[in-house]
Parts: sequence; structure tokens; C-alpha cells
Amino acid sequence: MLANKMNDATNLIESCKFDKVARPADHLGICSIISTNFMDFESRKSKSKELVKALENGNYYIIGLQGLGGTGKTTLVTQAGKQVEESKAFHKVIFTVVSNPPNIKKIQQNIAMQLDLPLEEGKEEKHSEDLWKRIVNIKGKILIILDDVWEKLDLRGIGIPNGLDQKNCCVLITTRDTKVCEVMRCHLIIALQTLNEVDALNLFKENAGLESDNSSKLGVAREIVKECGGLPLAIVTVATTLKGWNLRDWKNALKTLQNSGPLQNIHQDLVKVYRSMELSYNYLGVEAQKLLLLCSLFPEDYEIPISLLSKLGVGLGLFGEADNYSSARRKVIPVKNDLIKSSLLLEPKESCVKTHDLVREVAL
Repeated sequence: MLANKMNDATNLIESCKFDKVARPADHLGICSIISTNFMDFESRKSKSKELVKALENGNYYIIGLQGLGGTGKTTLVTQAGKQVEESKAFHKVIFTVVSNPPNIKKIQQNIAMQLDLPLEEGKEEKHSEDLWKRIVNIKGKILIILDDVWEKLDLRGIGIPNGLDQKNCCVLITTRDTKVCEVMRCHLIIALQTLNEVDALNLFKENAGLESDNSSKLGVAREIVKECGGLPLAIVTVATTLKGWNLRDWKNALKTLQNSGPLQNIHQDLVKVYRSMELSYNYLGVEAQKLLLLCSLFPEDYEIPISLLSKLGVGLGLFGEADNYSSARRKVIPVKNDLIKSSLLLEPKESCVKTHDLVREVAL
């Protein structure tokens, strides 16, 4: 039946004599999700080299990168993935987000898409087998990056070959919890620590637009960075909030961070990042606050269409009354842009936004 439709399509194209025929674009691969704001910190270079060396080694079939939320695990693995693909150590690098709880069907679909493998609807029980066959039959090595893993995953159940008998496939996972690496039986676990003082300050200066010769603000900046706990996500969030502020406001922000009350049910390692993001949230406009809270209600790593945000925003009365869809969209766009500039929202692709999992936790 499919063959007949293909013949019909070919005949139509030939009879209509189109100059051009649009087709689905090729998948952009690992390069499409690499951060354009990547900074090559000294305290990250050793970890990056260790990871790339382990991947190129060929003796590790499952590697774990562990670190607190907001330490830059995703950035590091995507950069490493790009490097080993460019060096030809791997024929293909696949990246997919796992999230919590894991959606196995979505994971399979993401991997299949990057392998140009159509998965038949209604035959989900065959998807793992189809993926397995495609991967083992690829000529050359393949790296599969599973980002943001919260619990043990059944790789075989997904369709990912792994082990001594499947040397063409390597799996790299990122996780907050060392125990996940252990139950997944990672052959190597690399721990990603927070930034050292020098790199943390440089990151802050870059995002706050602070010149090195501004001695009056530099001292306050060092204290603010300490309150961020060396977490890149917290530093960037606070720095973008304070950009363009005067010295007095910086000092007030520092006092707010230092004098924040105790947080209940928060892991001690995350207290500083929660307070940093809370500071940024409190200085947003009311509309931006409401939009961020609305975004946090979507599932983790969900790519939210701007069109849907516009409809929901109007329905909830976040932007007042709107007579038509176009005016609603015009109200949403500038607020959305403010949140992206504040590093509280991500823009994975055009006309969509999503929240970093840690920002989502704080918002909730």
C-alpha cells in the first residue's frame, strides 16, 4: 500500500512539473542542542578531557557523568559528543533527554528519529527490537547520550545494545545521583563539581556585563558569587538579573541572599541555588512571574509552543482581556523574551520554550 502511494506521489510530481518539492529536513544531530553561550572554564577542562578520553578509549561501554542540578552536565556532554563525532571516534552521536518519570516511548521515538528509523504506530512491542537491529547494523561506533536520568533504565527494553558483545555502541548518562550510576553498572563514573572561585567570578562578570576595572562592584560580585554556591545556573540567573543595576542595588541583592530564611525540605547542597533563583524571580514583573509559574506546570523538559502559552495566558487572565489571538501573542512575546534574557526560560527551537528542570523545581 505504501509502495502504491509512493508511485502516486512520484507521478503527481512529474505531471505537475514543480520546480522544487519540499521534503523533511535532515536531523541536525548533536550540534542542534549545543549551547551558544558555552564558556571553556579551566575547572571544566580536566573533566572534559577525562570524558572525551574515556569515550575515545573504547573500553567503557556505559559511562556516567554525575553532578548537582545546574552544574552544567548537559553542556559538558553535548560538547564532548560534538568533539568525538568530529574526531571520527564515533560514526554517530545521538542525544535524548530522559527526565522524571521516564517516558520510554518518547525516548525510543527520539532515538529512532535520529537514526532515520520509522517506528510503526500500534506495534510498540516491536520498537525495542527495531531499534536494536538498526543500531547493531550501523557500520561504525555509535554514542547514545541519555541526559537527566533519575532511576535505573532497562537499556535492552528501550532497544539500546550494551555490553562486551555490542562494542559498536557506547552509552553516556548524566544524573544528579551517584546511585543511579551504580545501579546502571557504569564502567566509569565522572563527578562534576561546582565551579572554582575564579571561574565562577568570570562567569558572573560575563553575564552581568561587569568590567574587570570596576573595583567598587568587583568586591560585591565576589560575595554574590559565593552565595550562588559555584553553580553555573545560579550564577547566570543572578548575574543577568543584576546587569545594569547600580552598586547600591547590588549590595541590597547581596543582603537579600545572605539574610534569606531557612528553606524546608530542600537538600543542603541546593539551598544556595534555590535562593539565587528566588531572588531573580522576585525582581521579575508580575506578568513574567505568572508566565514562569504557568510554564512550570508543564511536564519536565516539555517544549511548550508559544501559541499554547498565548491561549492559556488569555484564558487565565494573565495579560488582561484580549480581543483576538494576534493581540494575545503580542503580549506574550515580550514577557517570554524577558524570561529568556533572565535565563529562567530556555528556547530550544523557534516558537517553543521550556524550563530547566531546576528552575521548574524552584517555580513549583
